[in-house]
Amino acid sequence: MQPAFTSPTSLRIASVSQTCIQTCHRRPLRASVATPPPPLRPSDKSSSPHEHASPALPVIGAEALQRELNTVPADKFVVVMFHARWCRVCKTLSSKLYRVTQRFPNILWLAVDFAEVPNKQLSSQLGVRLLPTFRFYQPGANIDDALDHFTSGPFGAKRLIERLEDQRSAGFL
Repeated sequence: MQPAFTSPTSLRIASVSQTCIQTCHRRPLRASVATPPPPLRPSDKSSSPHEHASPALPVIGAEALQRELNTVPADKFVVVMFHARWCRVCKTLSSKLYRVTQRFPNILWLAVDFAEVPNKQLSSQLGVRLLPTFRFYQPGANIDDALDHFTSGPFGAKRLIERLEDQRSAGFL
């Protein structure tokens, strides 16, 4: 005889869950210890040891960016990449940035992380609305006086190289 407080629906649910427990737990349970992911390593296709690392120097705030622009040697060119850690396109581009640096060795690469609070103010001041955004500067320039800026998509490395070639042909690089 069934107790008065149980409905037929709850009995069906109980019997289904009991069957599930019997069939699902036949194998012994393994201890689930979270293992850290393996360290990033270069792919077998490239010989570069830094393929997954970004060569850009991190910058936090407008004052730090202006200080970097003022201390750059006259023979260098400055590229600032506005990015975020959660942005997939930014991650893809930062891993490809090392190859671009080999092609353009006289460029100082700076990275502005959009997630940092002072960098949000800087991004707003410079009109950066989409990520990743690249801004090109001459040494000693004011942060508002960029030679060129553009927002990149998934094929940003190719577009970045094209824009840098344009700067080279204009005599800035």
